[in-house]
Order: sequence, then C-alpha cells, then structure tokens
Amino acid sequence: MPEACVESWEKMEKLAEQMGLPEEQIKEQKKKFEEDVKAMNTEEATRMCSTQNSLLGLVDQ
Repeated sequence: MPEACVESWEKMEKLAEQMGLPEEQIKEQKKKFEEDVKAMNTEEATRMCSTQNSLLGLVDQ
C-alpha cells in the first residue's frame, strides 16, 4: 500500500475512534479501504490518499 494511504488510514482510524465507532466497524472499514486501494493503480491510489490526507488534516485541527 502506498505510504500516503497508510497515513490516510491512520488519520481515518484516529477520527473513527474519536467518534466512538465500535472496533468491529473500524476493522470492516479498514478492510474495505485496503480492497479499494488495491483495486487502483499505485498512482491513482497515491493521488486519492494524498487528497484524503489533506482533508483529514483540516478536520483534525
């Protein structure tokens, strides 16, 4: 998985935990996220994850 996607997932996981989502739901979301990323080529996945990182960075502030 591209580094940008690893970083993006970590931010999404942190936000999900802060929102109080159940651990099982977070695991299901992670599995879907990983499947979606694997279905893309590396460039497309990196671009999508970089955009998510930017947006999640704004939410985290």
